[in-house]
Amino acid sequence: MAESTTHVTGTAAKSHASIQVHHPARTSFSGVQWLDFLFEDFEFYRYGIISILLLVFGTLAGAAVGLGAMSSPVEIALLIIPTMAALTMILAVAPMRTLIWTCLFAIAIDVIMIIYHLVV
Repeated sequence: MAESTTHVTGTAAKSHASIQVHHPARTSFSGVQWLDFLFEDFEFYRYGIISILLLVFGTLAGAAVGLGAMSSPVEIALLIIPTMAALTMILAVAPMRTLIWTCLFAIAIDVIMIIYHLVV
């Protein structure tokens, strides 16, 4: 098999190219200053935030079920509905604001159920 070689000769014109990158407009997450600062670039860090949220609310939901939520269908529903809503938001690639609020709601329900089962 013969190999073919292509030779290109010539001169390249010198050019100065500049690229301008504009930061997207700042959006207010909640109106609370410290929360807005915390989630300032939440769209940029989307996949890192999603990984952390999956770990947190998945673990908390499992702990809530393990501590005694299996005793009542109502308790199971209280855990499943917000957790599945949060997972649906992740799969639907929902806006991060909606996703974070849904996950925070699921986490709050999980923590309430854990505290309930530890106290009662």
